[in-house]
Amino acid sequence: MVGSAPTPLRGRFAVGTAVAAPGERAFGYVSVPLAHGEEVRVACWVIHGRAGRGQAPGTNPVLYVHATQHGNELSGIEVVRRVAQSVDPRRLRGTLIAVPIANPLAFQWRRHHYLQRPEEAYQARPELDLDHCWPGQPNGTHVERLAYALWEQAVRQATHVLDLHTWNRWQAAATTVRAWHAPSLALAKAFGLWVQARWQPSPADNEPFGSLTGMAIRHDKAACAPNFTGQWDIFEPQVRRGVAGLRRVLRFLGLLPLAGPQRGADRRRRAVEPPVFSVEQLVDVTVAEAGIFLPRVRPEARVRHGSVLGLLVRLDTFEMQPVQSPVDALVYLIGAIGPGADVALPPMMPVARAGGRVARLLPLSCL
Repeated sequence: MVGSAPTPLRGRFAVGTAVAAPGERAFGYVSVPLAHGEEVRVACWVIHGRAGRGQAPGTNPVLYVHATQHGNELSGIEVVRRVAQSVDPRRLRGTLIAVPIANPLAFQWRRHHYLQRPEEAYQARPELDLDHCWPGQPNGTHVERLAYALWEQAVRQATHVLDLHTWNRWQAAATTVRAWHAPSLALAKAFGLWVQARWQPSPADNEPFGSLTGMAIRHDKAACAPNFTGQWDIFEPQVRRGVAGLRRVLRFLGLLPLAGPQRGADRRRRAVEPPVFSVEQLVDVTVAEAGIFLPRVRPEARVRHGSVLGLLVRLDTFEMQPVQSPVDALVYLIGAIGPGADVALPPMMPVARAGGRVARLLPLSCL
């Protein structure tokens, strides 16, 4: 059942070499033996709080949060570091397990996943993607061994799981969640980004290996995946949003108390819930002719019917024509990008083909 921690707070809490007594913060490593005899270490913090007044040991939440399953998704590293180093363990009523770089191999490779070839789409070889391999295998591939070590030593102890990602810079920040699982949907809303919901289970949810969030839900944990905007760099505005979101989750779960002014601010935030939507509700905006697309709005902007989303520069005459919004909407994606723009240079070019998409909108009528 979500909400019951397996490790009593009256004792020490261990993840790899990070061992913390109640009211302590500890830093250490999860060691992962690889198939060729070498070893990779995954850094982690354990911030182990004290039991609240009137609370029985072992009934406090345990939040596991990590970043950088994919080596080009970096802003979450700084989110995890700032929160893990700033939370006062003496005020914590539960335990926070914080892993800044879940996949050191992909990070060191400087690619979405380890061994990914130049210009190779990250979906081309899913067996190399850590987020296809949970809960892992002790004698499997390098990514299966990574998943197994983190699952057994860290995730298994958690009651709630946050899997921090970043996606392309043209897209609104949003938390993806299996919304049919009510505790996970509540967790996603608490983080505060837009919520991209999947309302029905899929056949992949029954596979023996899969994503961290899907596998966590199968093991009675609440889980979701906040996705920030912008890969390949650490974007300070996104880091600040992530820090605020992670702290909101800590308060939502009761790990951090609500102070007087903070309590009022938190109530106001909850009164304005983030948009909850599915991808099926998005409206694609296309252009009739090929051209260079110059956006004039940003992701998450609010636009009215007829608003100019951007300008299309025709490739034959270099004349400009406006591209307008067909509905009152929020901007989910803006840009003439193609499949693979996350990891390959040619699809990043702002050139739209005839009939190509230049925006995706979330109609206000869907909210």
